[in-house]
Amino acid sequence: FQYGKAKCLRAWVDGTLIQSTGNEPAPEPAPAPAPEPAPAPAPAFTVSRIKRRCASVTMGTFRKVADVNFNGLNVVETMHDEISLPSDLGDYFGCKFYFKMELPSGEHTYKLESNDGSLLSTGSRTLVNHDGMHACSQKSATATPSGEDYVLTYFQYGKAKCLRAWVDGQLIQTTGNEPVPAPEPAPEPGPSPSPCDGGTKWEERNGVVMIEAENIDFRSIDEKWTLEQKEGESYIEYEKYNNWEGVYKIDEVGKLCYPVSFKSTGLWSFEYKNINAHNTEHNDAFIMMKDVPWLVVRNGEDPKVSWNQKNIGIKYQKAYRNRNPGTWLWDTHTIDHDAHKFYFKVDSPFSTEVCLAGRSTKFGVGKLLMYHIDTVPAWSARETSESLSCQDSIPDTTFPSEPSPGLYPDALWQGKGRIAQSYDGNIHDKDDWAAVPYMWAILAAAGLQNKVVHVDYNNHLGTSYTNWEKEMTNSSREGASLFGFDNTRIYDDITQLSASVRSLKNECDMSTSDDPLFIIAAGPMETVWRSIAESQATKRKHVYVISHHWWNDGHYHAPNVHRKQDVQALGINWIQITDQNVGFKTGSMSDFTWLRNGDPKYEWLYDRIETSGKPDVSDAGMLYWLITGDMNGNVQKSREFMGL
Repeated sequence: FQYGKAKCLRAWVDGTLIQSTGNEPAPEPAPAPAPEPAPAPAPAFTVSRIKRRCASVTMGTFRKVADVNFNGLNVVETMHDEISLPSDLGDYFGCKFYFKMELPSGEHTYKLESNDGSLLSTGSRTLVNHDGMHACSQKSATATPSGEDYVLTYFQYGKAKCLRAWVDGQLIQTTGNEPVPAPEPAPEPGPSPSPCDGGTKWEERNGVVMIEAENIDFRSIDEKWTLEQKEGESYIEYEKYNNWEGVYKIDEVGKLCYPVSFKSTGLWSFEYKNINAHNTEHNDAFIMMKDVPWLVVRNGEDPKVSWNQKNIGIKYQKAYRNRNPGTWLWDTHTIDHDAHKFYFKVDSPFSTEVCLAGRSTKFGVGKLLMYHIDTVPAWSARETSESLSCQDSIPDTTFPSEPSPGLYPDALWQGKGRIAQSYDGNIHDKDDWAAVPYMWAILAAAGLQNKVVHVDYNNHLGTSYTNWEKEMTNSSREGASLFGFDNTRIYDDITQLSASVRSLKNECDMSTSDDPLFIIAAGPMETVWRSIAESQATKRKHVYVISHHWWNDGHYHAPNVHRKQDVQALGINWIQITDQNVGFKTGSMSDFTWLRNGDPKYEWLYDRIETSGKPDVSDAGMLYWLITGDMNGNVQKSREFMGL
């Protein structure tokens, strides 16, 4: 459409103009006035009188900051007015710089540039971790400082010293850096690469094949793999929220196979960079090299000696680690109680696939590495960039620089989806008289009134106490009204069972990857099972059922009822978190007196807990975990979450 003078309409396809006529020439824009020079900003901070402790180190004895001994006899301590690198310690040394820096309150952006590793910390907290051996490169992070005392730690391995630090874009004065050579001019861009012939491929480069595990369409193969991130590194994790301590058989899991090619003949090593949730229960995956047998060698034995090599054939083999849970390690072994490492032979150049499959839950894989042991040391291979030679349909593995406001980075709840809940409270235990009101308070504190789409209560079908049913009605409906929730989405399973099942079934049917359904299972499983069983099977992969206690999981309260294993068999995502009685069941009502703050809704909440006869809101701990990711929640933490 055209509104006024100067008609203008043109269109291009792949840079080629579709012939257009009738356009009027656009007038030349008036020259922009010269901008006034901006006044120089006042310094945001000052740093002076920096204490420097430096130590020379023997070549080959260190690969990271922690390897440098800053308390040895060769340590030299001096005072400076800037971060000054030493000129008399050669090419192998480490330094620590201690200084004070006053910053305005709030978040600040810290950036380090170093060759090799560097760390910036305050107190016991690391602000920027740029450790390890690498060329001169940068890393930044945003954080709120916890004090004025800072420590910058650095080590240099080889030539080309490089260390600089910035705060909010302002450089901290630094001397002693060596000039970084100017980069080669970028070549003229050529034609866009053609699509891969047969898919993504990884090729040997100088005796190394390095694979980023997430650079494959893992979701379409097995949705139990999820994309995660820790310490700035992306990785894939198998069933992150499943605390099951068993293991899958190889025919029960999807296999991720990465096409690879090798040129260098001889003996190769395989290992992967991984992260585990437990030393023995969540610590392994399956691996296989197609058409190539694994040669495993006992730890400490020379892999080049043929009689040390045990040929275990071409098969998926357990690859485990058993130390330092929650940390990144290049730790890959097989054979229980007799740790062996993985090797394989290349007799002539060839192409194949290396395959990864889930075995235990909550186990993450960041990189898969194969290297020629005669020409490449392990530490050097691990620093190699990815050997990706051809790329087709790589999934989006980008992460936001920080979690969205109000969201917890480790939480399952990331602002999208809906929440449903199912409680009993009508026989056996009065704790839900208190847990349901407490749940309303947690949800209200998170501002999730419009995300709660279903609540049912009195879900102990069969035997039931009428007076207990009334107490649950009070806790459920009165609480919803006080905290601003929709009462029309609440169902009494004793009097409204059909409507309750239909409501939850409908919510299951609306579930998608962008709008999942999270069900808090806080009672026997029959109502939840009936609802899911009536839902569309294709939608169930987007439904998550969360439980925390064996009593709810397996309670058999009437003939022909269903339990945990029956719900799992329907194809939903089952999440078993730790028992929330530990933190949310206390020994005294005095632990809840903070609710007596004069606000009618919190006064009512205190009365509901007192009426239950026991200070136990444990089932609400599942909701607290869903929102915060904290499996070790308690009454005090939830109080702070509510801002009371």
